[in-house]
Amino acid sequence: MFIQQERWRREAEERRRAQNLKDSRSQLFEIIEAWGVAVRIEGFFEDIERRSVDLGAEDRQAMLERLQRARALLGGVDALERFAKWKSADERQTLSDARA
Repeated sequence: MFIQQERWRREAEERRRAQNLKDSRSQLFEIIEAWGVAVRIEGFFEDIERRSVDLGAEDRQAMLERLQRARALLGGVDALERFAKWKSADERQTLSDARA
């Protein structure tokens, strides 16, 4: 009976380890994808800012205010902040072990 229980425990631990690895990898890919989107968005905003120099003072001011609202709407695009929230498989395992 003890041998069977130990086998089940090891199998459950291995499933948790595999799930932690899968979840960690998935989260990292999501962060990378979000970073790619953020880079494109920031490039778009920078292009608007550069091109607004050619506008008259009033139009330029209106465009920059609009740009500020757009940036505020989308929130931060800080890759370091997102990466700092990522949990590696080992970190996930530690959390799983602490809960068990």
